[in-house]
Amino acid sequence: TNLSAIRELFLAWLAKDRLKIPTVFVNGGIHLTDVMPVLPAMVRKTFPRLDAIAVREPRSLRNLREYVPGVDARLFPDSAFVFTPEVARRSEVVAAVHRRIGGSPYFCFDPGPMPIDARRGGRSALHRLIAALKGDDLQAVLVCSAPADEFIEAIADETDSLYVDTITDYREFMALVSDAQYLVSGRYHNPILAAIMGCPTITLASTNHKVHGACEMLDGALGTPYDGTSLLPDLDAIVHHARGYVQHRAEWNERLRCICERRRSEVMGLGDLVN
Repeated sequence: TNLSAIRELFLAWLAKDRLKIPTVFVNGGIHLTDVMPVLPAMVRKTFPRLDAIAVREPRSLRNLREYVPGVDARLFPDSAFVFTPEVARRSEVVAAVHRRIGGSPYFCFDPGPMPIDARRGGRSALHRLIAALKGDDLQAVLVCSAPADEFIEAIADETDSLYVDTITDYREFMALVSDAQYLVSGRYHNPILAAIMGCPTITLASTNHKVHGACEMLDGALGTPYDGTSLLPDLDAIVHHARGYVQHRAEWNERLRCICERRRSEVMGLGDLVN
């Protein structure tokens, strides 16, 4: 039912099969399913015709091989790994957020696309999670990066946390998380951008397996994503996970930066593949 994917597959087939233009699929995710299985047949028809196929994380590669056995595809890290910490933009927007934080240690939260219990009145799973993570010594910075995230403003108000809807550039996001104790997020690129800055992430599963794939590309260092639709059973484990990040923050900084440096050199192979 993914209309943009349907269009992309048709255009790739048209370019290669009818217009005879060299065509490659690069830096993409693959999430084929037996639920409303429109895409598998299109992929089976299109991908064998292409000149090259490169996916961005291992979950997608395994998914592709399951649905299109024998297809010639390679794995390259997501192109976001090309960024270095110097890309981070410490703009006035970021400075304004830091002034609101006031020098307190903090963590960041960005929910992602999956539904999450955020009922008003201090009863929700998200309220309990943010309150538990804050404890007595951490501030929570709830980042709204899409209109669908505006529900977290009420959670910020209920938990006496900061609600931020002014971070509109990924470089500003990198600058903000670089000074955080950790990030909690259900978005795919966020753990990668945070890792580049040396910031560890507590990941939440997304609408497909892409966050799981991102965690694999980070050598499994972050563990497996938690299920944001069922937070309460994992609440204690998430808090314990977060405390480990805080206690060993310097070690995490070095470990994640080393992983990202290695991935950065690997992603450059995309250029050789296209050439």
